[in-house]
Amino acid sequence: MGHYCERASQGGAVHGEHFRHLPLSDVSRACKDLQDGELGGAQSERTQGLLGLDALRVVMLEALPLDEQRLLEAQIEVNFWSLALGHEALRELQHEEFERFWDVLHYRVSEAQKLGQVWPDLDADDVTHQLMVLVEGLSLEAVLYPSRATPERQTATLDSVLGRISSGR
Repeated sequence: MGHYCERASQGGAVHGEHFRHLPLSDVSRACKDLQDGELGGAQSERTQGLLGLDALRVVMLEALPLDEQRLLEAQIEVNFWSLALGHEALRELQHEEFERFWDVLHYRVSEAQKLGQVWPDLDADDVTHQLMVLVEGLSLEAVLYPSRATPERQTATLDSVLGRISSGR
């Protein structure tokens, strides 16, 4: 089903008009499955053997649109959000994905806290929320304003946030 995403990405952009002749649920699920499968696999491979903030940074870097492939994934994600606004089943799918990524981030934040890498007085839920907003915000900005959300700026923003939560250990 990934061919929907390939077809939609012809011309270097993913917009609703690319999907107009295809069944909404098929397109959306295919694109979400493609994106989620690729992202999840990359995260698990790259975090192998890493703990705490090191693993958290890798997870975050993999989630940000730092290259053409991940920018395409961000375009698919933004398009999916717009489709999900008026479609309850798609909203539920988005909520499931949000919760899955939340759990990954929360686990890594809590792990870093237990290792003494994150300030102990910080609330893991608050830190996780900030990281979720960072990924979603930078992804949206990269899609809409690519010159303002360069890979270098995205990485610097992430490193700034991680630096503020780090206890320095």
